[in-house]
Amino acid sequence: MLPYEVAEVVSDTELTLRTPFLGSTAAGKNYSIDRNHQSTPMADLSARLARAMGNWEARYDLDMATITGKSAYEVAVSNGFVGTEGAWLESLKVAGEWTTLNDRTKFLAECTNPGHLHNCLFRGKNLGNAFTAAQSAAIQNGTFDDIWLGDFWVINGRVYRIADIDYCRGSGHWRHTHPSNAENPGPHHVLIFPDKTFLPGTTPMNDTNTTEGGYYFSKMKQEILPELLETIKADFGADHILRKLEAYSNAVTNGKVTGHVWTSENTELDIPNEEQIYGHAVHGMDTPIGGVMLNSRQFQLLRVAPKYISTWGDTTSHGHAYWLRSVVNASCFSMVEWMERVQVCGAANDHNFLAVRPYFLVY
Repeated sequence: MLPYEVAEVVSDTELTLRTPFLGSTAAGKNYSIDRNHQSTPMADLSARLARAMGNWEARYDLDMATITGKSAYEVAVSNGFVGTEGAWLESLKVAGEWTTLNDRTKFLAECTNPGHLHNCLFRGKNLGNAFTAAQSAAIQNGTFDDIWLGDFWVINGRVYRIADIDYCRGSGHWRHTHPSNAENPGPHHVLIFPDKTFLPGTTPMNDTNTTEGGYYFSKMKQEILPELLETIKADFGADHILRKLEAYSNAVTNGKVTGHVWTSENTELDIPNEEQIYGHAVHGMDTPIGGVMLNSRQFQLLRVAPKYISTWGDTTSHGHAYWLRSVVNASCFSMVEWMERVQVCGAANDHNFLAVRPYFLVY
């Protein structure tokens, strides 16, 4: 039965339809009444439904046109472009040479500071068993050709890894040494941090458990490192190890660093502090609170590839721990143990698991 809209209920037995009844006239027919909650004529409801269906169909047509429609080149042609698809692609290129990330040579040529770029990307290439004149020239001229963060030399069985590039350049390490030219950034260089330790079991910080005199007056700084420097010079050449201006702790009172000394003597070889390994102080301090600290930045290698904090795989099953120059209290310096944790250790400790892991600058 077709639905009809009721225009008026005349009586209990009579009603008037809004549109003519299409069937045959008869009495006693069954019917039911559904209320129109919209209070609008049926024609209006039909119009609304038609509009909704129309909107849906329009959206469907738009989606299909997006999926199966014209290419970007065809759209360009329909808007007036004249030429082949290849010519259109060429027209999209910026003026000058089109450099892509897939073209390494062109990408590197766009870098205005090779040192900064080479210090951000870890490569880890073996650079050979000797430090060559060509490598030295590439460092000194600041191009760092074929020299990247994480690259290493294996010289006399020792793995010397590049842990930072231009670590001290532009800092107080150089500017304070040139009072007539405070803006002198200093020479280009790479910072070397060997993979393995030296002299295990024979390297206390002091002969007794004391930090008196700080790092500068320790046995490590005054006796052990100068001897070890001769090995480093033999491997790289004495003329390629840089000397720099340094600030060393030289006085400790009640377990706290209370003084420091500025010097450019005996600065070619050092052991790191907590900041250079972890990026922040943990247990100890290297210079007095409020004092000058030049070495407050973590080695880039340890930031990019923190696995090199540990010496896992060193000559013992777990690797050697190594000393840090940060003073912890009246009797202890910091040290890094084989699980990468920073620990506190009595200055006279010379156990066979504890050794020296120095760093130095090469150019």
